[in-house]
Amino acid sequence: MIRILSILSFTLLMINCSIGPSQNIEPRFQKYVEDFISEANRRGMNLALEDIDISIMLGDIDASGNCNLRNNDVTIDEDTWSNIQEPYKTALIYHELGHCILDRRHLLEQMPNGECKSLMRATDESFACWVNFGSSLWWDYYLDELFDPNLENPNWYIVQEDYSSMNILNEELKVNEVTSYFKLDSLNLSTIENYNLDLEINNNNLSEEFFKLSIGNLSIELRVIENGIKQKVILQSSNTTLIMHQTESETLTAIENISLSIRKKDNLIHFYINELHFHTVELELWDKQNSIKSNNFKSPLEIKFRLLEIE
Repeated sequence: MIRILSILSFTLLMINCSIGPSQNIEPRFQKYVEDFISEANRRGMNLALEDIDISIMLGDIDASGNCNLRNNDVTIDEDTWSNIQEPYKTALIYHELGHCILDRRHLLEQMPNGECKSLMRATDESFACWVNFGSSLWWDYYLDELFDPNLENPNWYIVQEDYSSMNILNEELKVNEVTSYFKLDSLNLSTIENYNLDLEINNNNLSEEFFKLSIGNLSIELRVIENGIKQKVILQSSNTTLIMHQTESETLTAIENISLSIRKKDNLIHFYINELHFHTVELELWDKQNSIKSNNFKSPLEIKFRLLEIE
């Protein structure tokens, strides 16, 4: 009897040891998981999908996604999934895999200029880093940080660079009028190595709550809020709209004059409001067309638009 029990125990042990990782990945999510593993291994990790317990399914939940750390089950909210596009779908999956595979927790920290610091950012237990994904600079940084939580800010990231730290070689006033709308079709920036585009709005009556400057496929919005200014950078292509940056700043207030500056320096574009730096992206995002236009203002405003050639 003892021998029979011993054989049975040994058999059960062998059966248990032969069971590999449990996986149940919906086909629509398979490539996301494989790409996640590839990105991890490109950054020095040694992960193999066949060694990982993971389940990813669609479901009806109160968040955009959820990872159950007890059994590594990822649930993606079906409504959220059907209403977002790439690259947001990739970011959402990577956030949840950051929990289930990397054992990372939520990171609420922001970059010094207010940008999302990590794909692991969340609010109310739901994924909350939906910006900058149209930029290869930012996307590479987010992936680097995802697999290395101790990563420092990238060397191209500029924190409140002094607006006046430029040597002006030439200055040309392009617009100087009271108007409800302006547009420039003939601005040739291709022959200038580095430049600064300055828009100044004299908002005397403070009737305007919304300002928008479109340059090719990039647009910058300023929206006056109760405690300051909300700024947004948007990348628009033929079939998609990506929010590159969005934050509210109490240090930027709706004073009488609002200035918006776009500085091209080497291969980067820097954005300023009231001479305070607030965001950086790479030049390649900029469409070749140099048409520049404003939104329609509620009432005519005094507008000045300058082109500065800088070193």
